[in-house]
Amino acid sequence: MAKVSPLKPADYGFTLVECALSEAQPMAWALEELGAYEGSQIRNDLIHALQGDHVPEYTRDWLHGVVGEALRAALDDIEAQYRKPKDGA
Repeated sequence: MAKVSPLKPADYGFTLVECALSEAQPMAWALEELGAYEGSQIRNDLIHALQGDHVPEYTRDWLHGVVGEALRAALDDIEAQYRKPKDGA
């Protein structure tokens, strides 16, 4: 059986920074939506989905923490890529 190697961002022409940015952008959106107050007149499907008897009351806080940690990890990846020594530097 042939050995399969995992794909790398370079296989698709993306840099690691671009990949980390594509992870960070939806997380930033989710945090913005989670931060909206429940009495807002603006339609917020995420908050609406988290309301109701079918969702445990701590879900919004838990989701806020998980998304925040994932965003921080993506930003750390971006920073690490920028701090790497460049060729010829």
